Formats: sequence, C-alpha cells, structure tokens
Amino acid sequence: MAAMGSGRAALTSITNVLALAGGVAITRNNEIVATLGVGGSRGGDKDEAHAGVGAAKIQDRVEASAAPTGRPADLKK
Repeated sequence: MAAMGSGRAALTSITNVLALAGGVAITRNNEIVATLGVGGSRGGDKDEAHAGVGAAKIQDRVEASAAPTGRPADLKK
C-alpha cells in the first residue's frame, strides 16, 4: 500500500492480515470504500503503479456514485 509509512509494523501484526505491495485504496469523501490489488509483475512497485492507474480510471465514477444504504437494491423505495 502506498501510504503505509510508519504504520507498516502495526499492519504486519494484525491477525489474518497480510500486507503486501500492489494494493491501493479507493476513497470517496476521504473514506476508504474499496481496494484494488494487482499482482504478477517483477516487483511490488510495478503492481502498485498498475493498481493506481486502474483506481484513477474509476475514481470519477466512485465520487459520483450514491452512498450505499446497506439495503438490497430491491428494497429501496
């Protein structure tokens, strides 16, 4: 993840979490709403760069989307 910085040690100690390069956060209104991970390149920096390009491609649609209600679409009124 691009912004791990000094929190790297804390992330590696969380149970059932494996922090690897190649992932980026997708945010809406400064809140993480999804992540995108890419793997397979020689070097996590390349994976992360490709993930960043993919996330940037959809960011305008993420910002324009309605906030989720937590209800199935067929129950919305």
